[in-house]
Amino acid sequence: MARLTELDSSLYSQVEGGLDQLSREELEALVPEGMELDSFAEKLREGQLWLLTENPKNPALKQAEDSDVHWALDSGTQGGLSESANQALYALTNKKAVGGFSSQQAKSKQTKTGQFPFLRPQFSHKESQLTTSVRPDFSDTVRPLKYEYNFEIACSEQTLINNVGCSFALAKTVQEPMLGTWHKSQTKHGTKFTIHTAFDEPKRLMIQVASAPMGITLPNPLALDEIGTDSVRDAYIPVVPAVESAERLGLPTEGYYYHFCHRRLIQEYKILGDGKWSFYGTRSTHEKLDVRQGFNKYQTAILLFWKLRGHVIKHQHLVYLPRQITRDELDNISDQWLEKYSVAIDMAKLLKTRQQRDWQSERTAFVDAYSEKRALTYFVQRQLGSNTREGWSEIAAKHGLSAKKLLELNPRYLANPAALQVGDEINVVDAKEYLLSNEQTTLPREQPRLYQRPVNARYRYPDKMLAGTHLRALNNFSVVDEELPIINLGRLN
Repeated sequence: MARLTELDSSLYSQVEGGLDQLSREELEALVPEGMELDSFAEKLREGQLWLLTENPKNPALKQAEDSDVHWALDSGTQGGLSESANQALYALTNKKAVGGFSSQQAKSKQTKTGQFPFLRPQFSHKESQLTTSVRPDFSDTVRPLKYEYNFEIACSEQTLINNVGCSFALAKTVQEPMLGTWHKSQTKHGTKFTIHTAFDEPKRLMIQVASAPMGITLPNPLALDEIGTDSVRDAYIPVVPAVESAERLGLPTEGYYYHFCHRRLIQEYKILGDGKWSFYGTRSTHEKLDVRQGFNKYQTAILLFWKLRGHVIKHQHLVYLPRQITRDELDNISDQWLEKYSVAIDMAKLLKTRQQRDWQSERTAFVDAYSEKRALTYFVQRQLGSNTREGWSEIAAKHGLSAKKLLELNPRYLANPAALQVGDEINVVDAKEYLLSNEQTTLPREQPRLYQRPVNARYRYPDKMLAGTHLRALNNFSVVDEELPIINLGRLN
């Protein structure tokens, strides 16, 4: 056994991380005298005690391939150690670890491209104080809130909930539990989230659905500021992915989306299919492809990095593929592959999307093809001076139709025409013929662009799907949230 302050680099390779792989009998044999088994197991899980062994079942730390001094947390230990234990261990070794995705480098050929060089831990502590700050405070004293953390989302909170469905929390640390009560305030681009803490410990921002962290959650501890500083160094932006076909943008209902940053896979998304354009994050990581559903919410937008530690993220790419990426492709992501399949995110241009000219305001308001009911339908009325309804012939005569044609336009009554009742809404025009004959199939007023406002990407179209494709047409206000920019991921082959 060892306490965290007793660990040095010579012992790092012996730290056991696979506590969930130890049997109850193995643990009982290790319990110190005078301590209960359950208490002992909890101290191990929380990092108050560390188990050292010559041959760990699952080492908590792994040495970087390209260095004999750099150590990184092993992502495979997540089931054995608590979040606070991982944070404490990271704090101990951070001055020897490489920032950004370091816990995964040993398993990937792309060891260096997955790093954010500026994502080094930023603490107000001096390095000599990092190991002493992990001693837990068991007193009942209510500690005053002294510190804050801020981040920004480039949309309203409701739009984020509706289209991404994630939540945010500061992960549990030795001194404090998980914190998830945020103060929200409006900003120029969207919403600022602020949370207050009592301790200036290394903390980690969890971006999660339910309790499952999304791929956009980074392993790096973040910096806190004194309350009132109002510093926003981290920010994110949700976007709607689309594909172009015949001078129109549409939403794929088949295939996969991929979010890459610094050539590493952040998240794989699988589209639902069967005419549905929503998607969910899978369990795939850069090291292992696993198409199983990873989160219990469906999304219509992808959350991208905007800023991290005050740096605008430049090496981000979005990819649409009609099939899942292969292991060989993922192991050999190159500039040539990204140029062929992906769209590079230019954050400055993306943020200016809302400033694009609103073509819709300069012409007759957009009319949703599926809501033009006054011109296409009729509500059955009572005959004048009686309580009986109008007949099929009477209604047909009002609209220049034969009773047979009117019945054909309303096939649900074919089996029993007498089922028609007062107040029923029936079709009096063939909607598709009407839309086509009256030029209700149009192109968007503005040609598809790389980044586009939804209002300028819409068009009139009689069907939900673009003809000959699996793309959902942008012919309805409810398809894409007006707050979110659309990204054109390329033409459909």
